[in-house]
Amino acid sequence: MRSYKLNYLFFSLLMIIFISQYHTLILPLLIGNFPSYVIHVIIAFLLLIGVLLFYSQRKHNGQYIFSQKYSTIYLGPFLMLLLIELIRTAFFPKINDVELPFVLLYLSSPFLLYFLVYSYFSSIQKMHPNKIFLMLIKPYVWLCHLIVFLSIFVFMLSFIGIINPLDYPMKENLTFWTDNNAETLGSRYLFPLNLTVILDTVRIPFLNTFGIFCGLSHEPHIATLFITPAFFFSIYLFKNIKLTLILCCYVFFMLIATSTTNLLIFFPLLIFWIFLKRKHNTSSPFSIWGIIIILILLYFISSSEIIIQLTDFLNAKLYSQGGSLDYSQSFLKYIIEPKSLFGYGVWKIPYPHANVDDIGFVGMISMFGIFILFFKYIISNLMNKSFYPVGCAGLYFLLHSLKIPQLTLIYPYTFYILFILILCSRLGTKIKVNYYENYKITNR
Repeated sequence: MRSYKLNYLFFSLLMIIFISQYHTLILPLLIGNFPSYVIHVIIAFLLLIGVLLFYSQRKHNGQYIFSQKYSTIYLGPFLMLLLIELIRTAFFPKINDVELPFVLLYLSSPFLLYFLVYSYFSSIQKMHPNKIFLMLIKPYVWLCHLIVFLSIFVFMLSFIGIINPLDYPMKENLTFWTDNNAETLGSRYLFPLNLTVILDTVRIPFLNTFGIFCGLSHEPHIATLFITPAFFFSIYLFKNIKLTLILCCYVFFMLIATSTTNLLIFFPLLIFWIFLKRKHNTSSPFSIWGIIIILILLYFISSSEIIIQLTDFLNAKLYSQGGSLDYSQSFLKYIIEPKSLFGYGVWKIPYPHANVDDIGFVGMISMFGIFILFFKYIISNLMNKSFYPVGCAGLYFLLHSLKIPQLTLIYPYTFYILFILILCSRLGTKIKVNYYENYKITNR
């Protein structure tokens, strides 16, 4: 039993550093301000050690997690991307091209994740597949809980006057991302008590009295992209008043982060989730107390100037030149307007002044293929009575990722979300279980 717990702890740590690699500053804060590719290599090495360690302890074939069909569905597209990149690099090189070693490094992520999960669950006794799902989401959800609760803790300390965030400027050369934003955008970062990152700027005066809270990320949109799917996953791990308080904390964090993309996607999706709950007629653990608290919050907000401030903020961000909408449109336009057969490929990011203007026809098809794969399994989960919250989490991730769609194939977090979507789709078709009616069985 002790060995089992230690193995799961090690597995959880590997999952956390894998999925949080580009979305949090955890690794740079722990090991130093190295370039992102160096950190990627370190994480890949650690995951490889985990794969070898768990595989050496295997007790059975772990194929029951993913059948050969689902393994092919998950890994097949990335094998195709590798083949395309090899052909493009060999016969159609471009100026300022992404070097092949970087592509191989990016493409190692989905395979390392697959073999890590496969080897770990081969090293322990077979269990109900629903419990496998719970064991996979727990490390991620607990990390997101920690980020949210620490942010709110710092907000409350600031609100009652115990600390002043302005007294805690973030040190220079702490992480590449914060240094880059400080240099190119003039961002000023605060890091009160070394618990949460705050941007010293104001978008909505009431919500941003102490700045914009970024959790452990370098931007609010990155923070909310990372933590919001955990809002929906939490439904599987908690219930009743505990779940209600947790979900309200997530909503509060989103408000003090004030990410335009997050606000525009999450709240309509929340209404859609409630609609799905009624459609599937599930006795959701989200109790009546949650509805009451949300109504109180809405009344409080409507009786203040926040709505006016929020509307002005969204209009400015969406419709001003260089705003969020203009920014996202430029990236989407890059994808749908290829100029040659192969172009620069899917891993070259068309940032301003990057001299990148052609994804290539093959790159466009590849990007559409990945998003269609996501969409297929999002729909599959939304249609399922047990896993429609997973579908909502996937839908949020997909829509938010459209802000800078080219980055989806670089983020290891992308492959984690896709893995969960495909796993739950398999559970929904092969194992007919209403999760809410079997909570005590599947969560024991």
